[in-house]
Amino acid sequence: MIIYGILMFVYILLVLILIGIVLIQEPKSAGLGGMFGGGAETVFGAKGAATFFTKLTAGLGAAYMVLSLILSILNRPAVGGSAIERAIQKDEVLKKLNIPTQPAQPAQPSQQAPQNPQPVGGQ
Repeated sequence: MIIYGILMFVYILLVLILIGIVLIQEPKSAGLGGMFGGGAETVFGAKGAATFFTKLTAGLGAAYMVLSLILSILNRPAVGGSAIERAIQKDEVLKKLNIPTQPAQPAQPSQQAPQNPQPVGGQ
């Protein structure tokens, strides 16, 4: 799990750097408002092609997504399922609750007839 700890450290460092880079950048036009009729800007914006910070943001964003995927794969649960499912499969829960694991046999009807049957109407 040392690899997981190292990757988590890199992940947190990447997030902090990404936040800093995004906060350093100058806003372009009016944000989302610029997309819906925002003046006479070209396709690449008023400054032309992407600046160093926008390329760095895109690269850090891609690294963030890849590292998130790797960490989620490393942190997935074991193949056996949850602890509750494993305990039920081992019958540990049923033993602690004193629940029989095999169903009880149905009661056998008695062979003797009642001695003095009472009539239903009470006669």
